[in-house]
Amino acid sequence: MKKHFNGKGFSKCTAQSQATCKYGNNLHFSDTITPEEENKIIDDMAKAQMLADSYYENRLTKSSSGYYTLKNYNYDSDKDRMTEYGFLKKLGFEYEGTQVSKSGEFYSMMNLAVEELNFAPTDEQEEFKNSQRLYVIKNGNISPVIQEHLQSYIEASKIMVSDEEYLKVKDCNAILEDSNCIYIWPDDNFSADIVRIIKNPEKEKSFVSSFEVKTLCNGTKSAQGSTKTIYYDDNGVVSDVNSGEILTDDYDVLEQGYHNYRIKGYDGVRDLISDYEERTIRMPGNKNVIFIDKDGKTDAISCSKTERATKKREELINSGKYIGDMRIHVNKSPRNVGEKEVDYFLNSKVNYGRAFKDGIAKTEFTLSDLVTVKGGSKTSSKGAGVWHGEVAKGKREYEVIMGNFRKRLTIDEYADFVKGGKLKLTDFRFCPVTCSVELKDVTE
Repeated sequence: MKKHFNGKGFSKCTAQSQATCKYGNNLHFSDTITPEEENKIIDDMAKAQMLADSYYENRLTKSSSGYYTLKNYNYDSDKDRMTEYGFLKKLGFEYEGTQVSKSGEFYSMMNLAVEELNFAPTDEQEEFKNSQRLYVIKNGNISPVIQEHLQSYIEASKIMVSDEEYLKVKDCNAILEDSNCIYIWPDDNFSADIVRIIKNPEKEKSFVSSFEVKTLCNGTKSAQGSTKTIYYDDNGVVSDVNSGEILTDDYDVLEQGYHNYRIKGYDGVRDLISDYEERTIRMPGNKNVIFIDKDGKTDAISCSKTERATKKREELINSGKYIGDMRIHVNKSPRNVGEKEVDYFLNSKVNYGRAFKDGIAKTEFTLSDLVTVKGGSKTSSKGAGVWHGEVAKGKREYEVIMGNFRKRLTIDEYADFVKGGKLKLTDFRFCPVTCSVELKDVTE
């Protein structure tokens, strides 16, 4: 005889199957489960309930009409109210420079659950809220039985991806579960930020939605959008971008390689949504983008092509609240210079000869061979040539930059170069050029 677990204790199940059990949404176990295993599950579920309650305390408010609202994640006016980052830090999450975006992801997951709570009938809301449990997977303290339970829904979602390891419970930061849904917060850079699975009692044909979260309420009010590589052919720079090709006539890597180049009038928000709509592995199921504005409020945008989703999306895009600037920049992940890069330097349409006083590109050169760009810093410099100088004030390291070729020098090496010493192109690093969307909330 099987047992079912209602979140607090175990009892015998007399139904013929879980599907016919009136407690079919509860966890079901074989009657061979040991008392020790039962106690572990009870403890884990109690901890998960406590974590959910701890997060919602002083955060969740209810209006007289029965509507719940979640205070935005940036709310920190009182000491007893903890921000997302503070709550996550308490649980052992350390993200350093990415704390704003990670906090936004967690807040979005919890906010989605609150929206689901608001769909419940008023007289069932309290029971629904009590069903919410937050499982922190990061520390691996969750019961294997509960882990299997959560994994069964993930597997039943039938997410079509090429990677078999995608969305394993062990690769999640946390999972939030309630009566209707499972919300997954993956712990990798190749998944959607949040995945929601609407439960099916039969664990078949579960409905999946994924959400990409863009937090715009940090100090610069901007967030990184999608990134694409700009490829090189025999003649120069070529990239497949929505608006068409980006050629050297528009972007001169030799002239702009040491700072950002922005494409004026680029509709980055629309491009971002289109890009995510086409993704399969990273954004499974029904794809959505969530913008968190500078006030901490969320705007969820569906990438669906349905008439209703399209209308709502167009209304938000046309409102002018968000903009997406396309910027082209040299990537900071360089590679060694090989034969292909040397050939590109000597023969491409970019014409690196413009960086030399005699107009001829060379693989060995002195400072006196080169045209030095004008300007006191990398970002202010203009002209087709070489930039050289201190990496940053007080850093006591130096850089030589020609387009997307870079060389880092010590004080002594730089002093030798200035005095007439030679540098070899093969000792440089080649930095690919990428274009990315920078998202901003431009409301006053």
